[in-house]
Amino acid sequence: MHDDKLKISLARKILSLSDSELLEKISALLNQPRESDTVAYSSSGVPLTLQTYNDMLAAAEKDIDEGRTLSTSELRDKLKGWQESTK
Repeated sequence: MHDDKLKISLARKILSLSDSELLEKISALLNQPRESDTVAYSSSGVPLTLQTYNDMLAAAEKDIDEGRTLSTSELRDKLKGWQESTK
């Protein structure tokens, strides 16, 4: 029952606001994705949660920091190899 009272109290306070900047900030806060929300999809269509997405970004950044990258020409060569293997 406490949650219902809190929701009503918050709704009343929000409805009485006239500061559009504050309303925008409240809206942004309420619309932030949660860790369990799907925020993206993998190239194969698998849904990614915010946590998984952030983990993948961190791993990619670590690869870059540790020099595990490809030049443009190396990537083109790999793509050619993949294309030839699917023929």
